[in-house]
Amino acid sequence: MIEATSLTRSNILSITGAVANEYLGQKCIVPAWRRGMSNTTVSSGSEDYDGGDRVIGFTAGYEVDGDLLLTVGWGDGFAIRRLNNDGTMTRLYYENYALYRDTTSTYNHMQSIAVHPSTSTAAIMTYNVNGYSWIDYSDLKTEGTTVVNTRPSSQYIFNTGGVAVDSVGNAYYGGLVTAGDWVYIGDHNATHYKKFPRRKFTDDTEELIDATSSSYIYSGAATIDRNGYRYYLAYDEINDRVYYFSFYSANTMCIVDASTDNPKCVWCDMGDIGLGSEAYEQGLFVPDPVNYPNKITIGCNSRHAYVDISNCFSGGNATILKQFYTEIDPAAFGNYFRAGTKYQGLSGDAIDKHPSYTDFHPTTSDRGRNMLDGWFDYDNDKIVGLYRHDNTTEDTTTLGRGRSYRSDYGTPIFRMTSANGTKYWIKLGYGYDGHGIRIWPDSIGPGLIGNWEIEYGTFSLTNSNINFVHLNTEEHYTPSGCSISYYVSNNGGSTWEAYTGNEEVHYFTSTGNALRVKYSASGLENKAPYKMSGAYDTVTYGNVYEGIKQDLPMKVSRFKISGRKL
Repeated sequence: MIEATSLTRSNILSITGAVANEYLGQKCIVPAWRRGMSNTTVSSGSEDYDGGDRVIGFTAGYEVDGDLLLTVGWGDGFAIRRLNNDGTMTRLYYENYALYRDTTSTYNHMQSIAVHPSTSTAAIMTYNVNGYSWIDYSDLKTEGTTVVNTRPSSQYIFNTGGVAVDSVGNAYYGGLVTAGDWVYIGDHNATHYKKFPRRKFTDDTEELIDATSSSYIYSGAATIDRNGYRYYLAYDEINDRVYYFSFYSANTMCIVDASTDNPKCVWCDMGDIGLGSEAYEQGLFVPDPVNYPNKITIGCNSRHAYVDISNCFSGGNATILKQFYTEIDPAAFGNYFRAGTKYQGLSGDAIDKHPSYTDFHPTTSDRGRNMLDGWFDYDNDKIVGLYRHDNTTEDTTTLGRGRSYRSDYGTPIFRMTSANGTKYWIKLGYGYDGHGIRIWPDSIGPGLIGNWEIEYGTFSLTNSNINFVHLNTEEHYTPSGCSISYYVSNNGGSTWEAYTGNEEVHYFTSTGNALRVKYSASGLENKAPYKMSGAYDTVTYGNVYEGIKQDLPMKVSRFKISGRKL
């Protein structure tokens, strides 16, 4: 007698350190985050501080200045909060309609903010209305209560050299970033091409960096040959580089020495190396900005690409190192996919890299996809993450984590320091848990649980002993430094026997009629084994001798384990 069944969520007896799902074709198992909705710094597990907390602009939607968090929200304005020593936050200032428009009215849907800590000045903008606000919050830094939101005399944050910019970024990402005393501006509209504006916080000097002019081109670099607009901006503070990533018609402009008075342009044409002419995805991640500043992972067309831009400094093309596709099942995340960090270093007021695993590349939610966040597996070139929170079974007890944090749009988790030096991790977003500011102690951190285990069962035969089992795994992956083991039991878990990946059929040494299957994975905070698949794992089991007596086809020698051998 032989039976076969799929290992579904309904068959899970226990799960530790992982999340399993069944949704829109995904049948995945991913390691769970250490953070959850019950191990936050507030005992209720909720920090709904109300106002400016619906952050939709990815890394451009928030800024940190010491123990102050400045945020712009979608439909709830602008706010400044102080991180307290006990891990709570106090809202010091809130203005719902903080963005001055090109009319007499104000506006509260914003996705872009940039700050200049030396002058305590913030610039805020958005993409779908004209105008900007210039905000002085210096009094708050000296324990005062006053914030001055100046109505600009013009709707344009930049208006020189025939270029006028009054809206930035795009629907779900921002277009402002600070480098030294300068705010760099990524135009939403196609009002200019091949020119990159910046404005000085200290004296309002405006400079138009013309990437077609020899005075602005890095010596030996190529001249930009594509027109682009709707920019996502990112700053590598370790190497003083501002990156312009164009949603339409171009890709990457790297501006080196960005905080100085002598910035230079290095054109990196991703279309010429087969990565598409648009940057539909957003994000910057530099795994090792000190030793390998030119090896970066950026958003391109339907993928994020790990590239080496060294050749671009001498007029050549970037080299593709790896590609992480966003629209291939079972990922199917679509475009706008967000991945990367706001900061590239481990010093300053805030960081968002894992302090112990600086090459850990996080991903965040967008438009109700990748809602539990995820990460890049550089060993297997995979994006690891679940499409949504629906139809999931997960560990809720480890580290007192509760269920996973979820949002429709999200930011990378980042660390701030309170006045007495206590460090906390902050998560912002929009939708679901994102309508609030979540805070975790430093001991929880930004990583994965790492080790995980799932047990399936119990399966039985009618009036028959189970003396063999065949396990078929689909698309299991094991990053370097990790491992996964499989175990089977025919006596309800009283004893377990190892099932090795090269076994076609495992014959039990014990007797019993209660089959269980167990996966046991060993991982780290930055990577762990996982299943990213559109197919169930299956188990076939039975009694060889009973099957022979009943003249059942016993082609056990043809059983094979599919997927990657682990």
